[in-house]
Amino acid sequence: MVGWLRRAFGFDWLDVRALEGLVTAALVVAAVVAVMALVGVTSIGSGGVGRSVPIEVDLNPANVAPTLSRQLPAGVDVEAVRATVVSRPSGLVEQLLARLLVLPIALLALVVLVLMRRIVRSVTAGDPFVAENVRRLRIIGWLVALSPVPLVVGQLARAELVSRSIVGDLADSHITVALVPILIGGLLLVLAEVFGAGVRLRKDTDGLV
Repeated sequence: MVGWLRRAFGFDWLDVRALEGLVTAALVVAAVVAVMALVGVTSIGSGGVGRSVPIEVDLNPANVAPTLSRQLPAGVDVEAVRATVVSRPSGLVEQLLARLLVLPIALLALVVLVLMRRIVRSVTAGDPFVAENVRRLRIIGWLVALSPVPLVVGQLARAELVSRSIVGDLADSHITVALVPILIGGLLLVLAEVFGAGVRLRKDTDGLV
């Protein structure tokens, strides 16, 4: 089977091993990020463990510098003033909001990478065309398609933290929904069905033999 993959797609055993190592490294990074988000740690450095949350916000120019537009040349307009707010969550609600910034999407990425690693390991073993990989691809497809949900949750948590900060009345909060993950998830679901058809065809062929 590995020989067939090499001829059909140019895969090599070393390439598959390198891909497995890359996915494993990404899995470790995602696990570290998830654990840090769970315990409320945002950075680790020579100064110790950091728990403050830096958040980039767009401030309304009309509130920050109401006379700025009159001082600019004609045709020049300022839509927003970018600033960084350092939030130091103290209460229970703020600590929960801080965790919601990263934890949901980190956990989703962790599950996707675990499934991807199992698929890559099946390629290394020489038999990727199995029903388990079809199920894994379907799960990955749905998780990727639904990934905008935890991203929106993070944006809502971010907006709430900003509203509780010193610039809460000056900031412009907006929620965006990414469509690209939905398209990629749909493509993965289609690929899973094609993969599943190949697995069923292989079973039927084996039965005839």
